[in-house]
Amino acid sequence: KLCFSIIFMNIQDFFKKNKTAVVLVLILIFALILRIYSLGAGPMWIDETISSLASKNILTKGFPAFDSGFFYNRALLFHYIQAFFIFLFNNDFGARLVSVLFGLLTVFLAYLIGKEYSKTAGLVAALFSSIFFLEVLYSRQARFYQMFQFLFFLTIYFLCKSSNLKSKNSKKYAWLACFSFIILLNTQIAGLILVPIFLIFYKHKDWKLFIIP
Repeated sequence: KLCFSIIFMNIQDFFKKNKTAVVLVLILIFALILRIYSLGAGPMWIDETISSLASKNILTKGFPAFDSGFFYNRALLFHYIQAFFIFLFNNDFGARLVSVLFGLLTVFLAYLIGKEYSKTAGLVAALFSSIFFLEVLYSRQARFYQMFQFLFFLTIYFLCKSSNLKSKNSKKYAWLACFSFIILLNTQIAGLILVPIFLIFYKHKDWKLFIIP
């Protein structure tokens, strides 16, 4: 009885000290279940087949080129990651799994953004991101839409963090915002809408950081 009592007290103490982390992990597990359940069951639609074919050609040719010779240069990072999952599973489940990954990263990013206000706000943001219909929908497709959303808000997040010039990590976040923006534009050219955000939040004198994107 004493042994069980000690174990119970240790578990209770762990939950008290790590309550936020435990709740966040539970939200991420719930988000994973929603996104992975019957993931490979439905048939692919036209855009999914385009991405899947590009990724399969990466496995055979080393780069995403179609039989016509057309080099599919959109969302290169997405398609190389997708090619890895197709190599592992060799089915529609594997082709869609990359979006599940970015869906979970989006939920975690929502927590980080919300945490700028409070830990509770971060958990609420993560919870809503985990269950919203469109969030789940795009996280279940073999297409780069969820990756685009993740990179879009990741770039804004890095820009906001870089605007605090008193922080010793300010320049690091500025570089991260630039790199995230470059990948964002390769994923979807609509990311150009963030250019005004760069003008608003960018406060560094190192113009290399501004010229790169």
